[in-house]
Amino acid sequence: MAGRNLRRVLFRLHALVGLNLSLLFALSFVTGTLLLFSPELILAGRPDLWLARLTPSEQHSFGAAYDDILKADPDTSVFIMRRSERPWFGDIAYVKDVRGRPRMVWTDPADGKVLGSGGAGLAAARNAIREIHVNFLTRWKPVEVAVTALSVVLFAMVVTGLVTYRRFWRGMFRWPAPGGDTRQRMGMWHRLVAVWVWPFLLIASLTGMVFLLDHVGMSARYPPPGDLAERAWRLPDGFGGRDLDRLVAAAEAAVPGLVATQITLPGLPRDPFVVAGHIADRGEIFGPAQVQFDPATTEIVARSVPETGNAMARILPVAIGLHYGNWGGFVSLIAWVVFGLGAVTLSVTGMRVFAARLRPGRTDLPVGGLRVFLDGLGPVKWAYAALVAAMAAMALIHAI
Repeated sequence: MAGRNLRRVLFRLHALVGLNLSLLFALSFVTGTLLLFSPELILAGRPDLWLARLTPSEQHSFGAAYDDILKADPDTSVFIMRRSERPWFGDIAYVKDVRGRPRMVWTDPADGKVLGSGGAGLAAARNAIREIHVNFLTRWKPVEVAVTALSVVLFAMVVTGLVTYRRFWRGMFRWPAPGGDTRQRMGMWHRLVAVWVWPFLLIASLTGMVFLLDHVGMSARYPPPGDLAERAWRLPDGFGGRDLDRLVAAAEAAVPGLVATQITLPGLPRDPFVVAGHIADRGEIFGPAQVQFDPATTEIVARSVPETGNAMARILPVAIGLHYGNWGGFVSLIAWVVFGLGAVTLSVTGMRVFAARLRPGRTDLPVGGLRVFLDGLGPVKWAYAALVAAMAAMALIHAI
């Protein structure tokens, strides 16, 4: 009897929280799924920068790409160089032109030759989706903390859902029966999708809580780097691709097995060179590594691997890899897309269950069903209206 009463209380809590936050969860799941395709979103309108290959080519050196970028435009200042996330795209470099405008340059990993370039506007759509996912376009730290705090609520939703759905594993292959009213059909679909996507939601919530801890100050920390020699210049005179390759080689010697995936050049005279990547036999999420160099002396001033940092230095890279589906190459990418769409479906079916409970006759029409759902939210719908208005205002401000 006590167990039944507990499940009844948890079910009501699950329904109440899900009702009021389902739109936020749906928005988060949609934007998160889209962000799995960040490289494709950036180059969706530039088919000339897509490569006709499905497997990675043998990668040329960062130095070769650096020299070719400067050869194509000697007035370019290179700041970040990064290996491509996809074999059908080139490596990317973030640069500034002679007028100080940020641009992106893509080079062929096979030979380092420049494929093409584009302004920051290429990433506008991807950046907007990311801002919605992270802070609802506000770019305000407290909102970002509040969004990551939704991970705690999501975790509670997963737990209460599993507790109230007794022997949930039996429902994994229970196809919704035909017939019945909208509420019954949507309820069956909601439970069927839930028993398949709950592991994904559990991972998303736990990794989100790691991000929450990071936002409130429990960040990854490493021993502080050594002091840099004073200098008035950003890069040494005559700095070129060979010098860059020597730094990469020195980093690989300092961290055995290092696979360099990103080079950060000094942005200001007080900044170091940074060679970042991962240890080959440990992978990206378990073996991130970074080596910093003094530009004046090329001496190593910092060597960062998980063992040299605090506990969060080990946990955060794993959370990032799991949250963004980077843990298993294309297999994890496809899995996360499927689960992401399933999570969206879970939110929508939950909303339709509630709408059908209020007015069964109108929920077969998507617009009517949404209107019924919003009417049922009561005062909470005005909070959603305020959020939409704020997002529209911030979008207009960003556009101007």
